[in-house]
Amino acid sequence: MLDILLYLVNIGYGVTLAGVIIFVATAFRQSILWGLGCLFFPPIAIIFLYIYWQEAKIPFFMWLVGIGLILISIILGS
Repeated sequence: MLDILLYLVNIGYGVTLAGVIIFVATAFRQSILWGLGCLFFPPIAIIFLYIYWQEAKIPFFMWLVGIGLILISIILGS
């Protein structure tokens, strides 16, 4: 059981990391200022997500799925 939970955590980390990287790359595609803002000042990412929802929704949902996998594995492991 522990092996499955560790595997699930690793998948969650990978999906979360991929979502964050794609999100920041999407911000850089709009403008270098958006990219730098999302990279170094996280509240800007919320504004970017609201303004550019169509472009940023897939990486945002990837991030949510990754966080969900991590949380599920933590809850099941407790």
